[in-house]
Parts: sequence; structure tokens; C-alpha cells
Amino acid sequence: MAEKIVKKVTEKNVQSFQKLNANDFVSLLAKKRKHDSVVFFTGGLTHGPSASISYILHTVASYFSDFNDHIKFYL
Repeated sequence: MAEKIVKKVTEKNVQSFQKLNANDFVSLLAKKRKHDSVVFFTGGLTHGPSASISYILHTVASYFSDFNDHIKFYL
């Protein structure tokens, strides 16, 4: 998978999400992982409804930031 990372700096920590395209998503499903995955499907950077609720992904990622080795977040 190509490493495409999106980072958000907050007061407490840095949240990073790996961006996936269709091929990366299929590869993610096919390989065995030792972590749980949360995938946020978006309509793109200019898709208003996706952008307006992306704070939920950041909030959940922040809440589980102590478990970075066990839960990975993807866009």
C-alpha cells in the first residue's frame, strides 16, 4: 500500500489517518492484521456532508489514541 497519511495536530496529540484508494482497501481486507480497523468512507475533499461529520472520526481517534497499536483509522 502506498503511504498516504493525513495528520491533524490537537492540543493533546497528533492524529494520523492513512488514506486508502480502492486497491488499497481491497489489499487491507485481504491481508491478515493484528489490529482493528476503522474506515471512514468519504465523498472526497469537497463533499460537504462528509467534511461536516469528519469531526466524529477525529473525536473517536482522539478517544482511542492510547490504543494506537490496536486500532488503526483509515480514510
